[in-house]
Amino acid sequence: MTSAATGNDSVLSTFDGWRPLLDQLAPTVRDRPVRCVGNVSAGACGSTGVGDAVSLPRNLTDYLFGAVGDLDIDFCATVFPGNRAEVLILDTTTPQLRAMADLGSVEGVVLVPGSLPEPYRRPVQRFAEHAMFGGGDPVLTESIIREVRPDAVGATEAQLDAAEARIGYPLPADVRAMYRVAAEGEVLMLPGGVAVTPEMRDDPANEERLWDAFDFFIIPVDDLDGRAYAAPLQRMTSWRFGAGEVISPDPLGRIQPVGASPAWFVFAADGSGGFYAVDLEPGPGGCVGQVLHMDRDQAIGATWVAPSLTGFLVGGGSDEPGHFYDEDSEERLVIRVGDHTRRWISDVAPQTEVLHINRLVDRTVDLRATAGHPRLRTVSITEDVVTGLGALRELPALEYLELTPNLWRSMIAHGDVPATLLAAGIEGPAASFEEPIGIANQLLRLRGLPPVPVTRLRPGAAPDLVYL
Repeated sequence: MTSAATGNDSVLSTFDGWRPLLDQLAPTVRDRPVRCVGNVSAGACGSTGVGDAVSLPRNLTDYLFGAVGDLDIDFCATVFPGNRAEVLILDTTTPQLRAMADLGSVEGVVLVPGSLPEPYRRPVQRFAEHAMFGGGDPVLTESIIREVRPDAVGATEAQLDAAEARIGYPLPADVRAMYRVAAEGEVLMLPGGVAVTPEMRDDPANEERLWDAFDFFIIPVDDLDGRAYAAPLQRMTSWRFGAGEVISPDPLGRIQPVGASPAWFVFAADGSGGFYAVDLEPGPGGCVGQVLHMDRDQAIGATWVAPSLTGFLVGGGSDEPGHFYDEDSEERLVIRVGDHTRRWISDVAPQTEVLHINRLVDRTVDLRATAGHPRLRTVSITEDVVTGLGALRELPALEYLELTPNLWRSMIAHGDVPATLLAAGIEGPAASFEEPIGIANQLLRLRGLPPVPVTRLRPGAAPDLVYL
């Protein structure tokens, strides 16, 4: 452990601000230290609590919310026997720790900041010149949107041209037609292009008919911030979740099997946290301009909705199933080894990309069976029930490895950490607040990267930066 003086004069580096919590901890100290671990960000605060109290003192939370600003911090407040106290603060907004911490516990580290899991990096292939015509009709689209939004103001041709230059693809004619009529705002309608009017909604006789109504919210063609929420980093939230995602190929070949595509032009929000996009680089069985849906709860890929924006407006979506769930394909792509799954390491197939090993009681897994596997990119082992850890270095595609603290210590000690990793997960009970931070910093040092510092606050002393 090393430390250095810090020049941080923010209120988060002021020991006295934490006294309400330390005063609550002090009466519970007997012959061992007492700790409270938690997390604070703008408008949110959580902790392990103190004794029977599950929430932090109100005067402390008021102080923290006023001080935290744009930061997202983990903290560990400790009172030792003899009334000695300290507070450790970790800034989890650094690129190495982005979305890799939860309620005061570091759960991983990004070894290549800005990187994405492989499915989100897959290159889009060129099938557009062979794609089928999706039936997009700019005249019909303009007529429908004008009926639904008679008072709307449209986008200019210059705005549409600028958008095409920015994305590198021409927008389908029916999409341009929609924007010429309405640059933004809600579209509420019935299939067939029938506008839902206030009078229609107020008439009880229309109640059953309105069950078929659907709406979406047009995102302005030049609103980059609005589309940012559909970007891979926003959808997957962190490496911990994105690394375990897989894409089952569309059996009809309409959508390319990619996690994200620069050719998916987001034109609307669905009102529930999801988005609609037109696909400008479809698969070999798709149509240029087909409409895709990115569901709020879907972290990767998209589902097919309609062959064109016009078809989407007329049909209110699609009568065909938009997503074909191929259970056999999914089970081959993701293997879960454990007593609860009845699957074993021998079930790893040539196409398997993600391997989970957990919930094993009486059996031990020998990882040497995976050595040299060409496609395994994510391995998660959440119990100390494996042998042959060195075989992980022989996985050429391995980019995310999640292990318990014990297994990470063994890997580091034996020099077995794979050089291909882009990110690492730390899963399972840690001995202390400091332990997973120390493991994360060891992994960073192995890459020649600077470790993440912890701010240590003590009474009567200047705050200092500690490198675990």
